[in-house]
Amino acid sequence: MKKQKRYTGEKKVRILRELLENKYTATEICENYQIAPSTLYKWKNSLFANAVKSFNAKENKSKSKKIENYKNKLQAKDNIIAELVTENIKLKKNFIGGI
Repeated sequence: MKKQKRYTGEKKVRILRELLENKYTATEICENYQIAPSTLYKWKNSLFANAVKSFNAKENKSKSKKIENYKNKLQAKDNIIAELVTENIKLKKNFIGGI
């Protein structure tokens, strides 16, 4: 029984790049790297499935920054409101106490 080779993620990407950039056919790549065609196509499908996640991650990161900015603005407004309410209460107490 032949021992199965293990390829790093970087190596898998290089192999897939050879396929996708049409440098070699799938058959040639499978022969050169001793990979089963089904394995090569699993890698390819995984690459494209994760590519979608990669693009969505960028969009989510942008949304996260906007949400964080809104939270900061809201916190600043809450702080101002708290100061004004505290000041208003002090003024009311002084006014009532002065009567």
